[in-house]
Amino acid sequence: MVKLNKETKQRVKQHIKGSQCAVCWDIIPLAIYLVYFGGKRLFGHLYLEAINE
Repeated sequence: MVKLNKETKQRVKQHIKGSQCAVCWDIIPLAIYLVYFGGKRLFGHLYLEAINE
């Protein structure tokens, strides 16, 4: 196992927290986009079929 000093551990923790926040804020616009288009149109050229159709 790699031994890290205290400062390095703190930096790693900050990067992990930042990446978790970035993932959270990237998912929100995607969810809004899918809700807005009803889950049928994705990125303008891909189409999803609804389960009930």
